[in-house]
Amino acid sequence: MIDSDSQTQRGFVQHRRSRINSVNGEGQPLSSQVLEGEIAINLATRKLYTKRQLFDTFTHNQTVTGFETNAGFIITFSDLDYDSDNVNITYTINGNTKTLILDSDSLISDIVTQVKNAAIAEVGAAQVTSSSNSVTFFSTNSSVSTTFSNNFVKFIDFNFQSVVRVELNTTVSLSSVTASTIIDFDLASSGFRRTFSNGRLISHTGSTVYLKDFAGSLQVGYKISQRNPRDEFKVIEINNVPLVKPTPPEHALESGNMWIQNRDSESGQLYWLDSSITDDSDFQNSIRSLDSDFRVNSNLVVIDSDGNGNLLYAEWRKIVSTSLVGDTVFEGDYHFKGSVTIDSDLIFDNKRFTDTTMFTVKDVNSNIIIAGHLLQIDSDLPEPGLEAS
Repeated sequence: MIDSDSQTQRGFVQHRRSRINSVNGEGQPLSSQVLEGEIAINLATRKLYTKRQLFDTFTHNQTVTGFETNAGFIITFSDLDYDSDNVNITYTINGNTKTLILDSDSLISDIVTQVKNAAIAEVGAAQVTSSSNSVTFFSTNSSVSTTFSNNFVKFIDFNFQSVVRVELNTTVSLSSVTASTIIDFDLASSGFRRTFSNGRLISHTGSTVYLKDFAGSLQVGYKISQRNPRDEFKVIEINNVPLVKPTPPEHALESGNMWIQNRDSESGQLYWLDSSITDDSDFQNSIRSLDSDFRVNSNLVVIDSDGNGNLLYAEWRKIVSTSLVGDTVFEGDYHFKGSVTIDSDLIFDNKRFTDTTMFTVKDVNSNIIIAGHLLQIDSDLPEPGLEAS
C-alpha cells in the first residue's frame, strides 16, 4: 500500500483504477493513497478526488461585544538585500518612528530582534512574540498602526497581516487549544449555524481572543465556535460528476454532490446532497434518534462527525423535473406561496373535476371544512373556492 504522507515528490494528478466495492466503495481512492490537496482521478467514473483534514468542533454561547480589526500585526521577513552602511531604514509603530541599525553583515535575525524590541516599547512585552523570521505584536485595548519607508520596502522582503482582537460578553473556556485552532463566528449558539467569518487563534485571555489569518466579516452579537484539526483525513469529490447507482452514495461526500438513481421503480431520478442540516444541532439530534431503516429510506447519509462521538447526517434531495414520456412523482410535503395555475384537467384519486363539480373537505366527524368549486370555466359560475348556490 502507498504511504502517501511520506512521499512529497509526486505528480498532482494520479490515475486510479475503477471501482472495487470491497476496497474503495464507489471508486474513490483510499485516504492512504492520496496526499492532502493532491488530485486523484478515476478514469472509469470521470470523478476527481482530493483529501482534506477533519476537525473537532466545539460550540460556545459567548457573543461578540466588540472587535478591533487592526489590534496588531504579524510581520514576516524572507530576505535582506543590504550592503551599505549609509542608508537609513525606518518604519513607524503607532506613529512613532523607528530606525533599523544594519550593515552589510546583518541577518534577518537582526531585523527580528530590533523590530521585536520596538514593538515591546509600544504595546508591552506580554503582547509581543517572535520566531526566527517574524514578529507578532498587538494591543489589548486600542488599535495599532504601522508604516514602512521606501528603503524598508527596497532592501527587505517581507509581508505583514493584521491581528484581530475580539471581545466577548463573558469569559470563554476553549478546549485543547493548539497553534492550529480556528475560531468561527456564527449567527446563533445552537440550532442552525452558518459561519460568517473565522481566524486562527493567536492568544486567548478571559473574554478576549486574538486572531490571525482572519477572513469574513464580524458583527456585534455573533456567537463563536471552535475547530481543532484532528489527525484524520477525508477523501472528497471535487468535480461533481453524478454517480449512477440504485442507492444513495455514502463515500467521499460533499455538499452539492449529484446522484442519478437507476432503481427499477424510479429510474432517472436526480438528487443533490444537502449538508446545510449539519448546522442544526437540534435537527441532528432528532435524526440520530430515528430508526436506521427510516434514515435509509429518507436518503440520509453520514457526512461527518462533530468530534464528540456524534455522527452528522446530510440529506439526498430530489431535483424534480417533469418527464414527457412518463409520470413525475412528488414526494413529501409541499408548501405553495402564491397562486397555482392548472391549465388542464384536475384529477384527485382518479376522480376528474370539472367546472360544475364541487370539492369538499371534511374533518374526522364528517363536518364540512371546505366546500366549493375548484375550477371556473364559465363566468356565470361562482368563483373557485366559494360555496355553491
